[in-house]
Amino acid sequence: MPTKTWKEVAEGDTVWIRDENRRVYGPDRRCIEREHYTEHKVVSVERMSLILNAGTRGGRPIKVARADGAVRNGAYGNLHATLDMEGDIYRIENLGRVSDAVRQIKDAALLREVARLIGIPEEKP
Repeated sequence: MPTKTWKEVAEGDTVWIRDENRRVYGPDRRCIEREHYTEHKVVSVERMSLILNAGTRGGRPIKVARADGAVRNGAYGNLHATLDMEGDIYRIENLGRVSDAVRQIKDAALLREVARLIGIPEEKP
């Protein structure tokens, strides 16, 4: 869980950029999710944007919106920024497995409890 929001990020903080096109495969031929991410440091904070260093990829600095972390550079169309790389990786690697398990729930009380935990209000007929 990130300890800061996008508006609280300051110079020197770390931001992770996830690039869908950056793929590294393991010996089992599965994509290593962690390899999608590159670490960047905030070099400047503007009123509406954060400017990140170019990181290991070189090139120009990366501009990120302070409101939501959206990457604004057109050349980086397949990128998104995150303050919580570990959380992103967990979500990506486990979302399908968890949703499949929820679909298999046969017990109505358990399904109601799952719905309550994720904030789905119970509908009365």
